[in-house]
Amino acid sequence: QCEAWADYSAFLLDAEDDAEAAEEAIKKALSNNVSSPVLYWILARAMEASGSEHTAIAEVAHKCLQAHMNETSAWIFAGQIFELIDQDDQAEAVYRDALASEQDEKEQAWLFLGRLLSQHTGRAEEAEQALRSAVEISGRSHCGPFKDLAELLVHRGNDTQAYSLVKEALEINKRCFCSLLLKSQIDIRNQNIDSAVELLRRAIEINPHSIHAITELASIVQSDEAVQLI
Repeated sequence: QCEAWADYSAFLLDAEDDAEAAEEAIKKALSNNVSSPVLYWILARAMEASGSEHTAIAEVAHKCLQAHMNETSAWIFAGQIFELIDQDDQAEAVYRDALASEQDEKEQAWLFLGRLLSQHTGRAEEAEQALRSAVEISGRSHCGPFKDLAELLVHRGNDTQAYSLVKEALEINKRCFCSLLLKSQIDIRNQNIDSAVELLRRAIEINPHSIHAITELASIVQSDEAVQLI
């Protein structure tokens, strides 16, 4: 039942662009004792889209934690809600609380903490440590931690290790669009053009409308093909 309400409200918000209807649907579900962390996340997004006060949206994060304190996803969604309203200090505190809790699943908390810290000047070292923890815990279950750590290392000037990590990300998920782009960018810097072309073609197959991938490919192929791409 929770999943059905989440799907319905997400459809209203994302497909129909009707934030008010999505908010009303979730509040109806909650009033009928249908509750899950993802419902609070969609509610916060709907409220933000409809222009609600940040204090009201922050209250949604607190209610999410109160209602689902023993669920790992509640901590993650609460942190995301705080990020949504630019309360990064609160988001960081929630992610760190999740890591300090008795929850067994720490990977997501490390991952979201690392992503958050990587956005802030002077905290790259902390971000790297957090993302390395996420990679270590993940056990290659999904590509996200590998791709995010690789992206951070590129920004820190460590293309060699980033390349190994993004290669692993693509071994886990060969259709990871962001990893294909990142690996192609490293290849281009290393003058490995054939590999970059192959990676960008794969990226465009996944997302034919990606201006970034099309422009990047057009810049490294023969002029006649570049004209066709653009």
